[in-house]
Amino acid sequence: NRINFREKRVTLTLKSRIIFHLFLNHKRDSQVIKKSLIRGEA
Repeated sequence: NRINFREKRVTLTLKSRIIFHLFLNHKRDSQVIKKSLIRGEA
Protein backbone atom coordinates (compact mmCIF):
# COMPACT_ATOMS: atom_id res chain seq x y z
CA ASN A 1 0.00 0.00 0.00
CA ARG A 2 2.84 2.39 0.79
CA ILE A 3 4.54 1.62 -2.52
CA ASN A 4 1.27 2.21 -4.37
CA PHE A 5 0.88 5.58 -2.66
CA ARG A 6 4.42 6.57 -3.64
CA GLU A 7 3.81 5.57 -7.26
CA LYS A 8 0.63 7.62 -7.35
CA ARG A 9 2.47 10.64 -5.98
CA VAL A 10 5.25 10.24 -8.57
CA THR A 11 2.77 10.04 -11.45
CA LEU A 12 0.97 13.08 -10.04
CA THR A 13 4.17 15.13 -9.95
CA LEU A 14 5.04 13.96 -13.47
CA LYS A 15 1.61 15.04 -14.73
CA SER A 16 1.82 18.43 -13.03
CA ARG A 17 5.35 18.91 -14.41
CA ILE A 18 4.20 18.14 -17.96
CA ILE A 19 1.22 20.49 -17.58
CA PHE A 20 3.54 23.19 -16.20
CA HIS A 21 5.92 22.83 -19.17
CA LEU A 22 3.02 22.95 -21.63
CA PHE A 23 1.69 26.08 -19.93
CA LEU A 24 5.10 27.79 -20.04
CA ASN A 25 5.57 26.90 -23.72
CA HIS A 26 2.08 28.22 -24.51
CA LYS A 27 2.79 31.51 -22.72
CA ARG A 28 6.11 31.95 -24.55
CA ASP A 29 4.53 31.11 -27.91
CA SER A 30 1.72 33.61 -27.38
CA GLN A 31 4.26 36.30 -26.45
CA VAL A 32 6.26 35.59 -29.62
CA ILE A 33 3.08 35.74 -31.70
CA LYS A 34 2.14 39.08 -30.11
CA LYS A 35 5.59 40.52 -30.83
CA SER A 36 5.48 39.40 -34.46
CA LEU A 37 1.94 40.82 -34.80
CA ILE A 38 3.14 44.16 -33.38
CA ARG A 39 6.01 44.19 -35.90
CA GLY A 40 3.62 43.21 -38.69
CA GLU A 41 5.49 40.03 -39.61
CA ALA A 42 2.58 37.60 -39.18
